[in-house]
Amino acid sequence: MPPKKGKKTPKANSTKLPDGVVDNPSGGGGEASTENKKMLKLPEAQFKEVDDYEIEDAPPMPLAYYR
Repeated sequence: MPPKKGKKTPKANSTKLPDGVVDNPSGGGGEASTENKKMLKLPEAQFKEVDDYEIEDAPPMPLAYYR
């Protein structure tokens, strides 16, 4: 019986990595060399404090809720 034709599984070494990510095929878990590693800058959080914000109390729960 001949093998079925279908989509082929992509090879692990053919995958594209995002910019700044270093592939470590040895799996040693050690530090990558600084010349091969690009530092990724994470976005900084932005927020505003609202001084006059007042929230109302929640309405009481219906009696059926407590049954």
